[in-house]
Amino acid sequence: MKYSFLGKSLIVERAGKRTFVVGDLHLGYDEGLRSSGVFIVSNLFEETKKELTSLLEKAGQVDEIILLGDLKHIFGQILTSEWKEIFAIIELLRMYCSKIIFIKGNHDVIMEPIAKRYGVLLYDYYLLGNCAFLHGDRDFPEIYDAKITCWVVGHAHPAISIQEGVKNEKYKCFLVVLYKRKKVIVLPSFFPGSQGIDIKLQDLGLIWPLDVKRGRVFVVNDTQEVLDFGALETILGP
Repeated sequence: MKYSFLGKSLIVERAGKRTFVVGDLHLGYDEGLRSSGVFIVSNLFEETKKELTSLLEKAGQVDEIILLGDLKHIFGQILTSEWKEIFAIIELLRMYCSKIIFIKGNHDVIMEPIAKRYGVLLYDYYLLGNCAFLHGDRDFPEIYDAKITCWVVGHAHPAISIQEGVKNEKYKCFLVVLYKRKKVIVLPSFFPGSQGIDIKLQDLGLIWPLDVKRGRVFVVNDTQEVLDFGALETILGP
């Protein structure tokens, strides 16, 4: 298996086939805030759609697309905006690939009606060759099989703060770390509403106790370029 970073997405190549992977879109967030009485003027859905289109264009031919969970934002119900936004995203993805896979995240308690209506595949986890794709909030015995050497997960929304003089900014990032002889690739959230959780300061909230300090950090900058920042323990210093 070969993998490469493309903006906030991951391209996995295996046996001549290419898989496009993104995590944590949190569709319906805008309406969720408005319904709770919070006024916002941004349109996070249009921003998500624009970024996703740009990356799909850059990715070129892919054989399947995997969404790593938390496709929707609101727990316990499906908002009208979530139906509309998910349908629009599915239509967009189908312009580039016919095989679309949804992985259930902790926000996706009610996903079966959506998957059934729009004809997409829905899994708790998905195995492809030596790679397991899952959200990261739940564990499964099958992913520990000896033939599985890599896990690709979302859920954590990893980011890192970088200081230059008096300027301190937070950037989304990928984190690659070993756990029980498995390479774990943690994707940044695709959701544009926040940068995420600073991996230098907070626990990632994944189901496994990853040794984050020994992980390798790949920062996504403002132009969607991915930069290798090396091991986190080196960034933190002595």
